[in-house]
Amino acid sequence: MPDTIKVIIIEDDPMVSYIHKNYTEEVSGFEVVEEINVNSQSFSREDFDLASADLILLDIYLPSQNGLDLLRQIREDNKNEIDVIIVSAAKNSEVIDEALKLGAVDYIIKPFSRSRLKKSLQKYKKMKYKLTEDSDLKQSDVDRLINGDIGANDVEKTDEENKKPHSRDQKEEDDKNRFIRKLPKGLSSRTLERIENFMKESEDGVTARQIAEASELARVTVQRYLKFLEEEKKVKVSREYGSVGRPTHYYNLKIRN
Repeated sequence: MPDTIKVIIIEDDPMVSYIHKNYTEEVSGFEVVEEINVNSQSFSREDFDLASADLILLDIYLPSQNGLDLLRQIREDNKNEIDVIIVSAAKNSEVIDEALKLGAVDYIIKPFSRSRLKKSLQKYKKMKYKLTEDSDLKQSDVDRLINGDIGANDVEKTDEENKKPHSRDQKEEDDKNRFIRKLPKGLSSRTLERIENFMKESEDGVTARQIAEASELARVTVQRYLKFLEEEKKVKVSREYGSVGRPTHYYNLKIRN
């Protein structure tokens, strides 16, 4: 087994693909070798080389075809030589069932937290290495591969334990969900997260035009989301004045405590 697990990302949104790449390469032992941004109707299985990777992060909603159809083609061509983790907004039980039957090793529903993808990749790495290095496994080894590492902290918690403060990741997720429930009519939580994730990548601030171009959204749409974030005091706005015309507004996302 190579020291580095090589990953292909198949996603229709370049900005989301960029975020997936950053999240993936934050996990030790993973390298994204190809990002395939499916933005045309002509995309097909022949457009990428399965031999170059160990794992695919695959979206379901693609403009050229359903991601499950692509997964079927991958299985026909490649059998089970490459593993697949589905990362998609598709949450229908039939879709998830079909993906698992086609051999997906995990299914992550968008929007998701950085920690959820990290957990999935770490579990996959342990499974991959264990199955490669050991020829004979004990039942306890198989249990850990299927269910993840089970220790004292993973057993069912008592009512008293459940009263303890949430972990930092859980607190961030709870705060985020409370914030999303405030969204005015016409604003989408998924689009908001796309905009926020893009803003997180810049320490110097971004303009509405930069966000619109990266996310392929109308500038007026981006400005509505930025106005909402400003009203909720979630962004810091700075203005840069040129020699003529209106000032340029730069937006920095504030870190939620």
